[in-house]
Amino acid sequence: MKRILTAALAYLTLAAALSSCGGDTAVTPTDTVGDAVSQSEVTETEAVLRADLPDKDWGGRTFMVLGREHPTYTQFNNFEVWTEKEVGEVVNDAVFRRNSIIEETYNVEIAQVLDEFPEKLLQQSANAGDHLYDLAFIGLSNIGPCIQNGYFYNLDDVEYIDFSKPWWNPEVNEAVSMCGRLYATTSDFSLLDKSRAYIMLYNIDLAERLELPDLVQTVRDGKWTVDVMLSYVKDLGGDLDGDGKMGGEFDSFGLVMDSYNSFMTFVYGMDVQSVTKDKDDKPVITMNNDRMVNAVERVVELTCDTSYALFCDDFMDKTTEDFWGTSGRAFYAERALFMTGFPHSLKGASEKAEFDFGVLPMPKYDEAQEKHYTYADIFCMLMGIPVTSAEPEFSGFMLEALSAASTNTTLTAYYDVSCKTKYSYNPETGEMLDLIFDGIYYDPAMIYSIGRLSELLSVDLPKKKSNIFVSQYTKYEKGAQRALDKLVEAIENLEH
Repeated sequence: MKRILTAALAYLTLAAALSSCGGDTAVTPTDTVGDAVSQSEVTETEAVLRADLPDKDWGGRTFMVLGREHPTYTQFNNFEVWTEKEVGEVVNDAVFRRNSIIEETYNVEIAQVLDEFPEKLLQQSANAGDHLYDLAFIGLSNIGPCIQNGYFYNLDDVEYIDFSKPWWNPEVNEAVSMCGRLYATTSDFSLLDKSRAYIMLYNIDLAERLELPDLVQTVRDGKWTVDVMLSYVKDLGGDLDGDGKMGGEFDSFGLVMDSYNSFMTFVYGMDVQSVTKDKDDKPVITMNNDRMVNAVERVVELTCDTSYALFCDDFMDKTTEDFWGTSGRAFYAERALFMTGFPHSLKGASEKAEFDFGVLPMPKYDEAQEKHYTYADIFCMLMGIPVTSAEPEFSGFMLEALSAASTNTTLTAYYDVSCKTKYSYNPETGEMLDLIFDGIYYDPAMIYSIGRLSELLSVDLPKKKSNIFVSQYTKYEKGAQRALDKLVEAIENLEH
């Protein structure tokens, strides 16, 4: 996310976004990194209506957005699209205020359909030729097949969308595009992709008791590498439950992780890629190289030694409680120094932690690596315009309007207020989140289901707890190349 807003500017913006309709609240709208677009006073409506769009009256038609609603885990739900009313919660109210202005200005109604499996509803609509949705959010691990099957328009051909504007992310577009076409992406409108980017929480009090150096300063100095993190983690395992074995549910750990996907984010944190693009924007499998092999070796050592590292997945059928909560229970009981998580984890941390906690990016490969990277996990969502849309230019208009309007409203509410301020208690958290969001990596192998390449890093290696990368890659390589060739052929033959 290239638009990093300061906390003070965020509060000024939200004062406008959450004020009464038609007021003259002073606001400084933001555009690119930390810069003010104008120092003059503008109305709330002017702060929201930033897109370079013509005056349009859409005759009261409904802009219907398809998204996800999980029956159990609400952190996987789309929360950025629509809400019924203001309830005093900053993100909810920013969504309501933004939508109200757009609806009144363009004579439209914004609505949503949420389902546990939005990809199935999209498929049904496409196969039946029914115009039900004007925009669809689909999970990262499911959207590739939807693209390949021709369920989306090429966004580059849709009227009113201007990817040169700052509310779009060119790095995401580059990662997700295929053969010079872009069928799905993200923008300042979408928030679930931000909330599902990996971060790392750490126990500040425990770090001080262990007399570790200032970890935030270590990051600032460019010295936060996987080897440094490993040196802190490997000596912290302890047999607290007294059963004579290390690695039990109630033992102590240096690192606890939410799932096997954590393995992947540590690997991608070291600036490696499974798939790159050639000059024609066609994907090329490039993951079998020395840097990847070395990165995997280090991550195996960091995460797979059960005497000091814990994956929640390993406790399936081994605990009477929800095994997905194993890492959180250890961290909040002060039995772990580090825990992988997400921005939405900060709310739970603020409620459960009885100690000072902070946020760190994933460690680098070495000090020569220029920046920190993180991984957008499988529950992240991208959005596209369904090919059944009766009037794709209407979808393009609304998508541009909502993307532009969200920078100073919902994105600010979520990122600068909820993540940086409301659920954290030190200024360093905001600084670290800026570094993390500046390096989100989208894995084409995951998005487009290129053989079993993504499973190699997200399942095989952490489950086996050993470095079987080369042997497993050798097994998967031919199948992955066949899948890649089939993908390119399908994309090139799409009508839209």
